[in-house]
Amino acid sequence: MTIREIWERLDDIYKTIFNDEQELINRHWLSVCELSSMNDLNKQAEKMYNAENLADAWICAFGAKDISAAKTFVEYMSLFMIFGSDMTCPKKLFNNGYLAAFFAEFPLENERKWAFQICFGADDADFNGIKIKIQEILSQFPSP
Repeated sequence: MTIREIWERLDDIYKTIFNDEQELINRHWLSVCELSSMNDLNKQAEKMYNAENLADAWICAFGAKDISAAKTFVEYMSLFMIFGSDMTCPKKLFNNGYLAAFFAEFPLENERKWAFQICFGADDADFNGIKIKIQEILSQFPSP
């Protein structure tokens, strides 16, 4: 699944895994995936899994059980969609001149525009707001 597909289904996936009283659940959210055949896709989506195992996988993937941690993780991944390899050195993202040059060279389009909206709320977020949000997201993850 793409980051966008995950984001769009995150609440539903969470509810299915953690709020349903069923011990066995299917991964209906996989229906958006592409496999070599629809038959293979349907088999994957309809296969029943122990909810406890999927809960463990969720915690492993997102670092915590709560939905807010998962949303922050998706925002973090979205920063990579926006800034690419520049996320390996996020200090330069706190320089207004650098941000201005970056967005001039790499305008927001398609999936990057979507990721920007997820992280910063609007296409016209100011540099100060961008830097604050980046710091909020990065503070949730250990530095390399």
